[in-house]
Amino acid sequence: MRTTLKIVLPLIISVVVVSLLFAVYQVRTDKRMLRNEVSRRAEILAESLQENIEPLFDRALPDKSLQRIVDRFGQREHLKGIAVYNASGNALALTPGLSPTFQSRPATATHAALRDAGLGEFVRVNDVATHIYAVPLHRNGQTVGTLVLVHDTSYIDTQVSHTLRDSLVNALVQTLFITGLALILVRWTLTGPLTRTAKWLRGLATGVQRFAVDRGTPPRQLERQAAEQAAFRGLQSRAVHAPIRQREQWSDSGDRSGQRFGHGAGAGAAGL
Repeated sequence: MRTTLKIVLPLIISVVVVSLLFAVYQVRTDKRMLRNEVSRRAEILAESLQENIEPLFDRALPDKSLQRIVDRFGQREHLKGIAVYNASGNALALTPGLSPTFQSRPATATHAALRDAGLGEFVRVNDVATHIYAVPLHRNGQTVGTLVLVHDTSYIDTQVSHTLRDSLVNALVQTLFITGLALILVRWTLTGPLTRTAKWLRGLATGVQRFAVDRGTPPRQLERQAAEQAAFRGLQSRAVHAPIRQREQWSDSGDRSGQRFGHGAGAGAAGL
């Protein structure tokens, strides 16, 4: 089991790290795409409103027509409201229900007026995620006011949380699946055969290994194992009987040498 864990544990850690990195990347990508979509919608709506509102500055404001335009365009998805300010920062028209915070011109609108260009920021207003897009209003080449669009972006945080949850669940499922598959493959193709081979070698060393025909063992494998066992037993037998045979050969050589010596001595005595 320790060998299996040593092999599988690095794989598990790698899968977890890669899954978490992918989840973080996916969450950040989704959040960036959603924010870009809000910014793009705000710019398109601001350009449309700018064309309709700027001619109204030729008359005395505030005017009911300005409020009607603000009310009509303020009913959009995730759009909390629209506000129009004069050059001094005083509110000329506000969407009903817009936070009292926007009775005075927000800092984003002030910066847009100073830069004389559209400006968008993601901020928190009354602890609510909000996107504010401001664009300056011009008449006769002069900046006469500021148009502000306020979007509620709390849905982005909710959607990102759901994406993060789904990514983590997906990473957990992938980790469990890959880990289980790796454990099965390692035990089936590596540790299992190694364990059986170790048992078989221990059996050969003691001379009591017997081959059992397993239900799933191929016949060729059994024949090969049987041949290896027979060869090993042959080596054991030769190693055991070789010293005995050598002693017997030495004993026979000594007896023949003694007999030749005895015949020679008898012949010499007869000659005398």
